[in-house]
Amino acid sequence: MGAEIVMTFPKARLAVSACLLVAWLLYLGFLVYGTRDVVVLSKPQFMIAQLYVVVDVGAGAGADGPSEDVTVDKVLWSANPADQPLTGQILHLADLEQCGKENGYHGAGKYLVPLLKSPYRIAPVPRTLAEGAAPIAIIYPWTPETEAQAAPLIAAKK
Repeated sequence: MGAEIVMTFPKARLAVSACLLVAWLLYLGFLVYGTRDVVVLSKPQFMIAQLYVVVDVGAGAGADGPSEDVTVDKVLWSANPADQPLTGQILHLADLEQCGKENGYHGAGKYLVPLLKSPYRIAPVPRTLAEGAAPIAIIYPWTPETEAQAAPLIAAKK
């Protein structure tokens, strides 16, 4: 009888361990599934920007690309107070054509865009991995989550 009890505990421990492993893997799967579309603002990109604007981007003439002409919905922050009247104006952002789905464009709508001036262009994400690497321009869908992430960046600039 003592041998049966001794053999039962290793089997029970194996079954419990297997159940815990499966539960852990399911938890990780749901975690990845739930956070796959989370947008995280690039702080270095916003630190070099001279202007934070929310723009209305339309669909471009191409199949999936954005229109290079955008309407400024609101100016969130500007290094120069003279840029505040940009609201309602149309800006031509030539580098917006490189913003495909991998760089933040997901169809027509409102986007948060960090800009550099003279002429207006999207602030690039600084690249340190390779010297000759081309700069990347990223835009961000304007959502409550994006607005919450932008608030501390704006507060730090003021």
